Amino acid sequence: MKNTKSSHFAAIDIGYSNLKFNHGTLKPNGHVDVKSSVVVPATAIKEEHYAYVSIPGLYNETAPFRVFVDGMSWFVGHRTIRLDYSPRHTHQDYIETATYRAMFYALLTDLETDTLDILVTGLPANQITDPKRVEFLERAFTGKHRISDSREVEVKKIVIVAQPSGAYFNFCANQKKQPLIENRKLLILDSGYYSLNFMLVENGKPELNYSGTIPKSGFLDILEEAVRNITQDLNITVEPASLEDAIQRGKSTIFIKGKNTEFQKYIAMASARIANDALVSIKTKLRHIDKISLTLLVGGACHLYEKQAEVLLNNCKEFKVSSRPLLANLDGYWLHAISLAQGSQKKTEAEYQ
Repeated sequence: MKNTKSSHFAAIDIGYSNLKFNHGTLKPNGHVDVKSSVVVPATAIKEEHYAYVSIPGLYNETAPFRVFVDGMSWFVGHRTIRLDYSPRHTHQDYIETATYRAMFYALLTDLETDTLDILVTGLPANQITDPKRVEFLERAFTGKHRISDSREVEVKKIVIVAQPSGAYFNFCANQKKQPLIENRKLLILDSGYYSLNFMLVENGKPELNYSGTIPKSGFLDILEEAVRNITQDLNITVEPASLEDAIQRGKSTIFIKGKNTEFQKYIAMASARIANDALVSIKTKLRHIDKISLTLLVGGACHLYEKQAEVLLNNCKEFKVSSRPLLANLDGYWLHAISLAQGSQKKTEAEYQ
């Protein structure tokens, strides 16, 4: 008897700055059908407050997702102009918030099926070793979820990895010579919004004892220091969110008090200092590691750390920026989800024989 059942799988990266997910189907013939690939701001707000944060026409955008959490309507993925109504979470208990669950439900809402067989996601390097956090996320994500009055979605299995592992999975998949990966020490630097994650991989195995998170060393810290320097030098006031928006739109100037103001040099100055302090901390934590074959930089702002990494991590032979730094972790989760789905399919086929 032949297996005729498709399996449905997904990968999700719920960050402090962006929400990213992919989902698709593995057909009985082995073909992978990608249903959706989403990248939106990591914002979630109750519907009752939405009018206060969204001005029609300001960005020519609307929130891509409307979800229901505990019976209440939320909008997910909008560009916010009022952080008091749609705050970014900075604390360790982010995964326990309604905001986090709303963003998870954005994935479930986008699915074309009511049964998700496999879901892959990640936790920061300093949280993946905490069994309580891992168990909490497993309980929160698996099982049946009421996402609207008329729809329920079941997640059968979740796999949780250290966030930088996603970038490593993706890196390995793009290497032609697997032995070169297995016999090397690789350092992954993952730049986040509030922190810099790092993870050492030796002989193909993540070394969590040489992994961690450096707080107050993320993109927001660079923005805030740049803003302070702009204010001091030019005696003008600018918000970090305005600077971030200009960067995301590929601009090198920001319009303040009737004129365009160059800000790139302030970003460069701030990133040099913050990257230096963070990398000194990482170098200290890795002081017993003699030689590193490659440092892989990932994350949307990873280029801001590259120069300092090359100077300070002088026991590393080569430095490489991921070809898709913003999506590096998600790409790896996605490949891992495909691999798990294929493994499950082979097991099912064996049972039919």
